[in-house]
Amino acid sequence: AVNATYCLLAIIVQIIQKIVFGKLRSIEYQHMRDKFWNFVFYKFIFIFGVMNVQSLNEVLVWMSWFTCIAFLLLLTKLCKDRFEYLSFSPNTPMYYHWKVLGLLVFIISCCLLLTVSCLTSSLMFHTSRTSYSDMHSMTFMLAECVIVTTKALHVIMRYGIHLYDIQHEDLWERKATLVYHVDLFMELLTLSTNFLHHLHMLFSGNIWLSMASLVICMQLRYIFSEIQKRLLRHKNYRRVVANMEAQFPQASREEIEAQEDQCAICWEPMENARKLPCGHFFHSACLRSWLEQDTTCPTCRKQLDIRNTIRRDRPARLVPDGLNDPSKQVTSFGVVQHRNHFWHFDGPRFASWLPSFSVEVTRSPHGAQAMVTTTTGMPTNQPSNSQLDTMVREVHDIFPQVPLQVIRNDLQITGSVEATTDNILEGHVTIP
Repeated sequence: AVNATYCLLAIIVQIIQKIVFGKLRSIEYQHMRDKFWNFVFYKFIFIFGVMNVQSLNEVLVWMSWFTCIAFLLLLTKLCKDRFEYLSFSPNTPMYYHWKVLGLLVFIISCCLLLTVSCLTSSLMFHTSRTSYSDMHSMTFMLAECVIVTTKALHVIMRYGIHLYDIQHEDLWERKATLVYHVDLFMELLTLSTNFLHHLHMLFSGNIWLSMASLVICMQLRYIFSEIQKRLLRHKNYRRVVANMEAQFPQASREEIEAQEDQCAICWEPMENARKLPCGHFFHSACLRSWLEQDTTCPTCRKQLDIRNTIRRDRPARLVPDGLNDPSKQVTSFGVVQHRNHFWHFDGPRFASWLPSFSVEVTRSPHGAQAMVTTTTGMPTNQPSNSQLDTMVREVHDIFPQVPLQVIRNDLQITGSVEATTDNILEGHVTIP
């Protein structure tokens, strides 16, 4: 009977794959495999370490239960991966979306059915255990159903936002904000439920000083760190939004029409935009998403004055002292960031025979390290007038605030768009 049931389940999986997904992509197959073996490992620890089952009937019941949960959990993960793939394909037929949404509704219905079964049939089996143990077992089962349901609802909500957006031709600027807050709420709900579920495992039975307790403690530590990272990212998000609204004003209709340009982040026309100090315009939602990752202009890479934000692309560490060191930058969260000191001498700007060299001092926990880069100042072939005009226009498109003659004078010395761009960013070019 057990073999027949698993064979029937395998046939159902094959049918669902053929109807809803078709051929799986390699990344989807890899995610399914990793999720499956991770699930098997932790549930093996749960059955024989936390529940400490003794009879074969209990082993079969728990294996049947976790087979159903694994089936629904893997389908949810596959729906999430497929949604992320389809959402970036603008010409996807609608029936592909409806098939995935229908499968998500089926997953939630199965979770509700399992929940009702737990509540009405006394764990679907009767053993010699006490009612106290039965309550713990029922709580474990309900937690699994809640986690799967929450993940499936998260994908459905993202799908609803995406389908609403593609039905409208105009740009929906509030989409990014809505998606962010949906992700924040659902991710925190899933992590919190998972954390309480593992905490219940740790305190429900006598598993102290065992391998099961060690595995559960490691998982609790991981989930808690994920919650901290998510909350820290939200604080950073709020600071970025506050600083963006305070420092970068909304561009007027006349300024936007004078640009006749598209947002360089999403490549969509701009009806409302924010103006950066360098003269470039971007959608508010696009700029906010960009500033969460980087604090430079997306077009010209000019450093923006975003105060009290954390650069996540730079290493940071927590230190209890040394806050008065001028080479360190301390944020409001107590995170200390080490600054790199860079000095560059451009010899060919003064004489063609002089060399160019750079000195960069990097501070690390193990001390300061210096790196010197030297380039010779041998004269190179000067570009022709047509090439020079093309290079001037290219640089001027990036830095519209710099006069053309200033760009031309520097290009005649450097002969390179990259070198002139670096000189403007580093302040080596005097702008009247």
